[in-house]
Amino acid sequence: MDNRFAVPYKPYLLLKYNAHINVEVSTSLHAMKYIYKYIYKGFDFANIVLSAGQVQYNEIANYIERTKRVTFKDGHEEEALEAARSRQTMLESWFQLNQSDPDAQTLLNTGIRYNYVYDRNNWKRRKRGGNKIVARMYVLNVKDAE
Repeated sequence: MDNRFAVPYKPYLLLKYNAHINVEVSTSLHAMKYIYKYIYKGFDFANIVLSAGQVQYNEIANYIERTKRVTFKDGHEEEALEAARSRQTMLESWFQLNQSDPDAQTLLNTGIRYNYVYDRNNWKRRKRGGNKIVARMYVLNVKDAE
């Protein structure tokens, strides 16, 4: 493990709030406008239409089914496709864990990592307590859509 995924923090804020808070100094006007809009923008809203008599449609299953990445060599497309179908994503494994383990059903998605570890396409219960875990922080671009 190296420092690529380490986030700088202020010790004073860590002691005061018992949480890692990343603080950066920003002097550009554009950044200040963005921060102001980000803080005061309010909740995200979505418009949905509910109507009777329509066929039930499972958006999550459709989303999951169409987003697996498959890499293959020329001439081995079928084998790669079958391997991808048999392999579960982290989200699919999380759904399976919640179906099979009653203890996992009481936890939120953020609490799963304290009690379970994702290993070889399956969630497994941690052997030791998970109060102090090291997790990677992935870099996200602000312009990327959800």
